[in-house]
Amino acid sequence: MNKNIFYKKIQWYKKEAILIVLAVLILSLILTFIQPFEYRASAQILVIRKQTAGMDAYTAVKSSEKIASGLTTIVYSSSFMGRVLSSGYEIDPQQFSEHEDKRRKEWKESIDAYVVPDTGLIKLNIYNQDKIQASQIAQAIIYVLTTSSDQYHGAGENVEIKVIDTPILSKYPVRPNIFINFILSLILGFLLATVYIYLKPIDNVLTQDLKRFKMTETIGQVNFKQDYTANRQPILKNQESELIQTNIEEPYETDHFNFED
Repeated sequence: MNKNIFYKKIQWYKKEAILIVLAVLILSLILTFIQPFEYRASAQILVIRKQTAGMDAYTAVKSSEKIASGLTTIVYSSSFMGRVLSSGYEIDPQQFSEHEDKRRKEWKESIDAYVVPDTGLIKLNIYNQDKIQASQIAQAIIYVLTTSSDQYHGAGENVEIKVIDTPILSKYPVRPNIFINFILSLILGFLLATVYIYLKPIDNVLTQDLKRFKMTETIGQVNFKQDYTANRQPILKNQESELIQTNIEEPYETDHFNFED
């Protein structure tokens, strides 16, 4: 599509485009604020694969990374959840559903665990509406990993888990992220508005341009004299009331006019 035409369409449909952007923003804000706000407890633990005879440092690091990756998968399991809830920390079990499938889903959604590439470092984030509960769950997870991890990796005493950073609580809710949601909804609104303008027909724009270029709207009022012949051009009267006589194909002759005494 020609850039000039698209620019004209933007001018013609700009009100509808603004309404689309505002609608997307309002909908995004509504969806954001109806969600429960959650705090975050962050911690880091390091998985160390002890070097044995014949094992070089690189192999030990890759082995640590693999074991750490397996542990981050185990963290989301229902059996691990059971160990955490029964670890002795002050975790309210009522915050999770009684139905097993929904219970597992809620547990998975409350945890974000991942391994830093090429290391055995596990970054752990726990989300909860209650700061205290987020901290207690994070501490319980670390406790289970440091005391019972041998039941999940099978390497026995050759693996050591150390706490690098104890749980740190966020001062303010971090989920949902209002700023990120606002930016994403703004981008989505502009994209939808652009698509809307692009798909709208150009007929209205062309019609409007034709109206703007009418002689009665651009150069003034056209005054016709009844006695003019068909091949004569009219006299134009502009906004400053100046009479402008256009070029005549043939010179006027006096017999074309009837003068009365």
